[in-house]
Amino acid sequence: MSKPRYVIYQTARDRVHFLNPTAVIVYELCDGKNTIEQIGRFMQESYSLPAPPAEEVKACIANFLKEEIVKKSA
Repeated sequence: MSKPRYVIYQTARDRVHFLNPTAVIVYELCDGKNTIEQIGRFMQESYSLPAPPAEEVKACIANFLKEEIVKKSA
């Protein structure tokens, strides 16, 4: 079974973004309800990691914000 990958096209910016399977999970969890810590714990449990990948999740979300793929919640 192949892992999900997303292609996001921003018409206003004429930009295409290709998300790898891990970035897809982070993107899906960026719904305004989950904190960075919760996303990190989900990733830890999903991939049987010894610790939550907090810095990696922060970097991924920072990139999403920079590229305007997600917006900062209030």
